[in-house]
Amino acid sequence: MLMGWSVFWPRGGVRPQVETWVFLAILLRLLETKTWLKWKWTFPLFMFFWANLHGGFAIGVVVVAVAIGVKTLEARKIWGKDIGVWIVGLLATLLNPYGIRLWQEVLGQMGTSGFLRTTVAEWGPFYASVDWGFWALAIFVVVVGWRHKKKIEVWRWVIFW
Repeated sequence: MLMGWSVFWPRGGVRPQVETWVFLAILLRLLETKTWLKWKWTFPLFMFFWANLHGGFAIGVVVVAVAIGVKTLEARKIWGKDIGVWIVGLLATLLNPYGIRLWQEVLGQMGTSGFLRTTVAEWGPFYASVDWGFWALAIFVVVVGWRHKKKIEVWRWVIFW
């Protein structure tokens, strides 16, 4: 907890990205097999709220796509309902005051718009400054994860990396 706190403390506070951290944590919990089977149809509603609160919703769409993709490759079976839920969730992100322009803005910020990437500290590359707490936490997670690697689902490893 102390290592996690030391990494998140300087980045936290009353900042919009904290919403995305919370939503991503909830989404990762939702993706657990038993929970997903029971609650997967809440994903579109979840994405609707996330898209209307913070631009980090795009990471949620990508994480679920990766998880479904990895699970599909592992099982060698196409999960039609899961793909359908993902598509409805993707469409739910369009239900906002900006419509598809919200996606254009998010993708524009991630792509060629160099001004914000160079002026907003949180958007800089992880290697731009040495954060010893981050590296200590990363090493700790890798070591513990490696020790318990058989208990951790493959999709979690893929998303982690």
